[in-house]
Amino acid sequence: MTARLEVTDLTIDVDTPRGTLTAVSGISFGIGPGETVCLVGESGSGKTIASKAIMRLTDYENGRIAGGSIRLGDQHIESLPPHLIRDLRGRRIAMIFQEPMAAFDPVFTIGSQLIETMRAHRRGKKAVLRQAAIDLLIRVGIPEPELRMEQYPGELSGGMLQRAMIAMALSGGPELLIADEPTTALDVTIQAQILKLLGELKDSLGMSILLITHDLGVAAEMADRIVVMYAGRIAEQGPAAQVLGQPRHPYTIGLLNSVAAQGSLGGRLRAIEGSPPGLADMPDGCRFHPRCAFATDRCRESVPPLSDQGGGRLAACWHADESAAAGAAQQAAPAASPL
Repeated sequence: MTARLEVTDLTIDVDTPRGTLTAVSGISFGIGPGETVCLVGESGSGKTIASKAIMRLTDYENGRIAGGSIRLGDQHIESLPPHLIRDLRGRRIAMIFQEPMAAFDPVFTIGSQLIETMRAHRRGKKAVLRQAAIDLLIRVGIPEPELRMEQYPGELSGGMLQRAMIAMALSGGPELLIADEPTTALDVTIQAQILKLLGELKDSLGMSILLITHDLGVAAEMADRIVVMYAGRIAEQGPAAQVLGQPRHPYTIGLLNSVAAQGSLGGRLRAIEGSPPGLADMPDGCRFHPRCAFATDRCRESVPPLSDQGGGRLAACWHADESAAAGAAQQAAPAASPL
């Protein structure tokens, strides 16, 4: 499958009061047509800034692409001039955010903002664009769309506003949709509805989706492939079933162990000891080694390459075989007794 998006050796620097720091270090991944790829990891792992770089939104947040490339089809995004980037946003790539209120201006109606977004990417009379906006609201499952067109963002529930934000993102007909923690602020029932909607839209429109999440349950439900990030680097990536079912990096295993499994109510979760490093305090060698039970002097001194583990899987760990064996043993062990 030809990659629709190809990120290669991407490095992102940010300007801070402590000087220029590197937020993302040499990451590479691709997304094929109609594929969903999930970036997962703890807060501060570099997921969001990597996704924003794909739309060059980091240009407005004291960040810059310091190395590598981002290719969408035949366009190299990292080198496009600003006016071409503006044309690309919404038309070829769109983004939905964790907090839908951030995507809407509270003083304008939902309908006026949908129509304004459409005008940026297509020509047409206002009546035609209005009907297109209503059709989009219907497509994302919003009841009484004519009424919603006249309402303001603050008059819609969180779930309905999230659907309206998805409609706005789809208004330009993008081929790639970036969804940054799109269900975190929603209750479980609405979250399930939004995830189902994204899956249906992907299939019906032929889009690709890059989904940013810290929730491995969401990744398991949505992802074709998973990219696990830690401290600005990729720890592991590959087909979702393999990464979640047979993880090879200690960090991936730690993330899975910290999630309550079905049927384990009352069991103790195994948290990852310690915290991710700050940008100014990155350790030498493998960045996970201060929290890793398998760490050796080699881990502390040398950066492990992202190496082939078979079956389309990559992992950056000097002790992947040992880690995978321990992870398999943990999965096979009975659930811990209640406290």
